[in-house]
Amino acid sequence: MPGDADVVDPERPRAHRFHFIEVCGGSGKVSRAMADRGWVVGPVLDLDSSQFYNLRSLKVLSWLLHLLEEGLLDSVAVEPPCTTFSPAQHPASRSYVCPRGHNPLEPRTLEGTELALRALTLIFFCAQASIPALLEQPRRTKMRALAEWKFLVEVIKRAYEVWLASCAYGSPHKK
Repeated sequence: MPGDADVVDPERPRAHRFHFIEVCGGSGKVSRAMADRGWVVGPVLDLDSSQFYNLRSLKVLSWLLHLLEEGLLDSVAVEPPCTTFSPAQHPASRSYVCPRGHNPLEPRTLEGTELALRALTLIFFCAQASIPALLEQPRRTKMRALAEWKFLVEVIKRAYEVWLASCAYGSPHKK
């Protein structure tokens, strides 16, 4: 029929090709640095940018996994919020013994857990597929006490923890 070429199949995710995507990236500093080096960078997927960029959405997670699985995304950085996993949070939502939360269904705790587990899902997929990926969290994050984190680092040994003080590196744009 005339015009059929303009019909989009809603069951198939749109295909794009990126070298790098930053997830929960806030200001997108890593994305800017990668783009400055000539990489093809996808949108910074952060709820502050668009309601459609919320990693809590299974559509967003599915799209990212699709890109990775099809070889349309070469690397990813995931920077889930650390608020409820922070040892400095008072009163604490979680502990190192109870990393899913003292009240796991409390909205902020649940949101933090969902984002952490989706971030770890991306890291697990990338680890299994030998795709470079980074998950950024403070060194003392209670996220490290999650069974899923320990599984990646201690059981399958496909993910590694590295500590650095990123503030020591400064901005490459400062003169």
